[in-house]
Amino acid sequence: MNDNGYQISKIAYSFPSNFSDGFKLRWNLIPLKKNWVLFYRTDGCTVEKGTRIWYCRFRKWFLYWIFEILKWDNRDHVLQEKRDIDFYNLVMIPLLGSCYIHSATSINTNKTEIKQLDVELSVFRPEERKHKCLKFGMASLFMDYAFLPEELESFPTKGPTYAVEIKPKRGCVLENDNFVQNCEYCANQYLKLTNNRIKQLSSYCPLDLFSGSKERILKAIKSLIFDPQNNFRVFRDGVYCYGETTSVDNFYTLCSEMFESDSNDLINDFCDLIMQALLKQFSKNDCINCDETSRMLFEQDYGTLPSGCILERILALQKLNRLGVLQYYNIVKALKKDNFILDDWVYVEHLLDIIHVCKDLCPRCVILQISKRVDDCFEGSAPYNYVDLVPYLIAAVANDLSFMVTFKKLQKSDVAIKNRTIKVNNVEFLMNIGVFDLYPKPLRTIEKHVKRRLKIETAYLKKVT
Repeated sequence: MNDNGYQISKIAYSFPSNFSDGFKLRWNLIPLKKNWVLFYRTDGCTVEKGTRIWYCRFRKWFLYWIFEILKWDNRDHVLQEKRDIDFYNLVMIPLLGSCYIHSATSINTNKTEIKQLDVELSVFRPEERKHKCLKFGMASLFMDYAFLPEELESFPTKGPTYAVEIKPKRGCVLENDNFVQNCEYCANQYLKLTNNRIKQLSSYCPLDLFSGSKERILKAIKSLIFDPQNNFRVFRDGVYCYGETTSVDNFYTLCSEMFESDSNDLINDFCDLIMQALLKQFSKNDCINCDETSRMLFEQDYGTLPSGCILERILALQKLNRLGVLQYYNIVKALKKDNFILDDWVYVEHLLDIIHVCKDLCPRCVILQISKRVDDCFEGSAPYNYVDLVPYLIAAVANDLSFMVTFKKLQKSDVAIKNRTIKVNNVEFLMNIGVFDLYPKPLRTIEKHVKRRLKIETAYLKKVT
């Protein structure tokens, strides 16, 4: 039984009119008192019950989770899904804060259901996604951050719900892991240009977004608006309205609707709204020990971001990688030499075991202690183990995650939600931030990043010489 008192049983889910008449899907799923309506957004389904929206991802050869792809193995898929969900719930939620991430739930599907669903959804999927086939097995139920959470629904609002999706990328530079340019994202632009994935270099730089300087943060947001690539998208009531594939005129129309104005400063108003959200202190960490440890680990460059804001939380995880990819690759080679079995997910299982045993420590403390242990191993005072790869692989998740800033106009101010409101030019918005793309990275990510680094350096040198 879940928090809402729903028990696990069978339930039918009806589709809207743009699906074939009478098409229904039955799942062993957490049921609702009323049917949920499913509709296609990208590679998955949004499941709606009344005003409660959830995002449902299906286990398949490629598991599409929110907007990204996670490879998986058909064998023991139930245990794999449990492992991934445990990592999401027991590691990533405590690290980033429950105010930014809603817990996830596992559900079951069968082959007949998924095959039928795959056929029905194929009409709506873009061509570049149609070669990916759904497979039966486990699915994951997530909150849809394109809408405000249920606890905020009781407050009087008006108009549509807007959601701005940002994939920020790595916002820090490692002294011992410098690319040909300081910023990994900016350096990778040259590789994208070489591979014809983009037509021009982006002016967006994650170092600006995570700088703590309001001037640089505004510059970063404006750069994302006018050159979104796959790092910036805007949704209106859950429907994609602006991004890489649309005209900037769509964005101006959205801003005019948001602020009920045709002012020439609409872009600045929008950037101010997003910046306020990114710097707002939502999260407070109750563990004094890991705060002190965190400061000790990053005291030379802890930054000027407000403690507990979403940018500070993400940056702290990105900075867990303090040795650089080449040194972590050396750890992988050392483990191979010592005859360790380097399964892609063994580090996740070891980490979850440690968190389970060390119940007196919060997950942040556990991972920060692992980070300090890696330093000892690096200095030769201890042998390497699977868990020594944890800091890099969690930092890799933080480098690739996405978040949504979701907001809706308030009808009147309410002191009860003061920490959830933002005001721009006398227009007050109720807002939320949700983080996603938080499943664990496979261990082979480290070797993949080493190879990508070489490709980036080659592409950069080719373009500038």
